[in-house]
Amino acid sequence: IKFFTKNIQTQLMMFLIIFMEGMFVSHYNLMDIIGNKLNSLLSVLIIIFVFIARTNLVRAASDSLFDLVLIFPFVLALTKLFSFVKNEWLFTFLGKYSTYMWFVHAYFYAYMFFILVIPADQSIFVYLQTVIYSLVTAILLTNLEKVIDKLIFKKNYLMN
Repeated sequence: IKFFTKNIQTQLMMFLIIFMEGMFVSHYNLMDIIGNKLNSLLSVLIIIFVFIARTNLVRAASDSLFDLVLIFPFVLALTKLFSFVKNEWLFTFLGKYSTYMWFVHAYFYAYMFFILVIPADQSIFVYLQTVIYSLVTAILLTNLEKVIDKLIFKKNYLMN
């Protein structure tokens, strides 16, 4: 048990296992297979169950073992609930910046938390602030990347 808690149940390992779980679900198309059997009411009930289970089971970051079990039903239920969205502009917009958002969100959450992210009793406000700061930074970084690409392309073009 010490080996498990010391070596396997680290944050990095948990995230890697959750990532592999997502790859497994994607490879076997489980989102569509199971998702087609869900209705909106059952999806809401699953989200409520996951929320209650996670609230009661996870007391510290080291308890992320429970996320291995809870993440798939949560994502499945959310996907089913948002499947009615025909105009996917929001998801397309966020998806365009998602990599940079993923890169910078930990900076705002962990390092700039007390400076920029207003501490609140409600974690949803912390989450929304972190998403907004990460999105703005991602937009700026994407535009900076475009400028750098143009400069490099122009320099390479002039050199040839």
